[in-house]
Amino acid sequence: MLNVAIAVDSDTDYGPQAVQVIAAACEEVIGEQRCPVASELEPGTVAAWYAVVHPNDSALSSVRIEFRDRTVDGVLIEQRSISFSPRDSAKGRLASVGSVIAALAAAREGAPPTRAAQRANMTPAAVPTVEPPVRAVEPAAPPRAVNWAIDVAALAAPTFGDGPYRLGGLGRARLAFNGLPFALLSGRYAVHPGNPSLAWWTLSAGVGARLGDRASLFDLELRGELVFERTNIAVERGALHDSIGQSGWGGRVGVDAVWASWRHCSLMVGVDGALVLPRIRFVVANDEPTHVPSATLSLLIGARFQP
Repeated sequence: MLNVAIAVDSDTDYGPQAVQVIAAACEEVIGEQRCPVASELEPGTVAAWYAVVHPNDSALSSVRIEFRDRTVDGVLIEQRSISFSPRDSAKGRLASVGSVIAALAAAREGAPPTRAAQRANMTPAAVPTVEPPVRAVEPAAPPRAVNWAIDVAALAAPTFGDGPYRLGGLGRARLAFNGLPFALLSGRYAVHPGNPSLAWWTLSAGVGARLGDRASLFDLELRGELVFERTNIAVERGALHDSIGQSGWGGRVGVDAVWASWRHCSLMVGVDGALVLPRIRFVVANDEPTHVPSATLSLLIGARFQP
């Protein structure tokens, strides 16, 4: 009979026996020595299938299972997600993962479910298809564990009317619970080179919401922020140098597209619009007045780093 090797892909330590608990639950369904632990296989050993378990957070509130062909990097055959209730024990969650892996293997092999599979809420009709994605227990609100991320991006704000363009960058800290809303704090710096030259220092804080599921690889995020901005203007005329600054308050709204291309790093692009008052108008010597628009539209591209 064919075997399914089991691996847990996570930097979080769920205990030395975590993968053994999953393997034991799998073997309870489809038979002994059918679910070996991948790390214990002899070099060169090839299993019929590989089940790679990806916990979605340190609280193990949900997991994603990749069922692959022969090796850990083999062709992806199926992918399933499981969500748990806060009332479930850690061992019970791991055992449920093992039961689902067994169901996926049984579906490929055409084996009928055993009593253990039936105890995992998998009926004979559900074993071959496992559609929609299997939930080992009734879904419930996940634990309120805090997740954080750091965003770093370059920004460009094109010219509005005859106003100056802006080039710069931003850094942003993002805090989220195991849900869709999140809070953020960011700082920006942008310049318009030349004579006169302009520089903008911006601090902002706000909230946002995800539009997709936490486990999805691609997501959209909406955000709104309160903005404090300091504008500095410097000019030189021969040996003379002068500068002035103006502070303002306003708001910003934006949307970001995030692609989780790596485990701890995601690519990010975004666009946002801001309105900061008062509007700035300055004159250098006898030159024509220069207006700095109160409204700006910024384009962002960067990366997100998360644990």
